[in-house]
Amino acid sequence: MQRIYSSHWPDYELIDAGNNKKLERWGNTITIRPERNAYFTPILSEADWIKKADFEFIEESSNKGFWKTLNKNASKNWQIEFKNCAFNLQLTKFKHIGIFPEQKINWDYLIANLKQDDKLLNLFAHTGGSSLVANSIGANVNHCDSVKQIISWAKENMENSNLSDIHWILEDALKFSKREEKRGNKYDAIIMDPPAYGIGAKKNDGKLKPCFQN
Repeated sequence: MQRIYSSHWPDYELIDAGNNKKLERWGNTITIRPERNAYFTPILSEADWIKKADFEFIEESSNKGFWKTLNKNASKNWQIEFKNCAFNLQLTKFKHIGIFPEQKINWDYLIANLKQDDKLLNLFAHTGGSSLVANSIGANVNHCDSVKQIISWAKENMENSNLSDIHWILEDALKFSKREEKRGNKYDAIIMDPPAYGIGAKKNDGKLKPCFQN
């Protein structure tokens, strides 16, 4: 299998990585976040990282922590763009800030392969990166996530991108998929990128079932 890599774009850059962390630029804001795959030695020194960064995420457990402010003038809420899509970013207690930049390679694939009016189902859709990209090229997008606040975040991204008509589905992905199968509904494309750990529609924390593992 050929290994493929995502790449930078004007509003995102992986500046450096190593010592189980990564140094990233999001527009004009720079963060330090944990990254267990960065087990190697970084290029820049720790002092250089601290000098460059605005915020650093400090882990308190395997899935929670807090952000340490390194630049008191930096905003904790800001916006970046990818092509015609706008993403509202903010510091969360889960180390994520509202976008997964490694998904760029999938967004590029959607742009190259989706056709106008193709029907797309985006499961575990989070804040809507793929949904926005697909909608921006004329696809008929169905966005499914089980967390109301996340869908509200995605909807705000859509509105700030001057897009419209994404169909929002607040539901457990497996339950919705089973109902769609019974209804005989079909899609031209389905995206399914579940997290290793999630919160269901009924706030039931836990690991996802094997049927939704990558």
